[in-house]
Amino acid sequence: MWGRLAPYAVIVALLGAVWFLSDRNTTKDALLAAQAQINQGLVNSLEDLHELHEQHAEQLSTLMNEQRRVAATHANQFAKLTRLQNDVEEIRAWADQPLPGDIVRLRHRGAVTGAAAYGSDLSEGGALPFDRGEPEDERRAEPRPRAGIR
Repeated sequence: MWGRLAPYAVIVALLGAVWFLSDRNTTKDALLAAQAQINQGLVNSLEDLHELHEQHAEQLSTLMNEQRRVAATHANQFAKLTRLQNDVEEIRAWADQPLPGDIVRLRHRGAVTGAAAYGSDLSEGGALPFDRGEPEDERRAEPRPRAGIR
């Protein structure tokens, strides 16, 4: 009896093996498709990140150029102002004069922070005198030494 059933058993075993391999192949194909989809998502993300990196690098370059331009403009304007101050004798003489005593006292007065400090500062006196006369055109507390550079 086993002799007659042996070919059928072999066929059933072969069909089972084919089904098992087919199922395994289908699972493998599904996993490969999922992995390909994940890989494509990662590639898209990397491309987006690369594009953002290029945009940020371009923006940084633009900002750095703008910063250099502004710094150069500032340096040029400061040099021009210094040159103009040094070129005009009247302005140079005015800038080298000492400040009036009232202005010097104002500049040396401490900073007042808070209402209590303001009240105590007022009660201590030392208020500036009220003068109805014209202010003098004086600028500095002390004359500054003149360098030989113009």
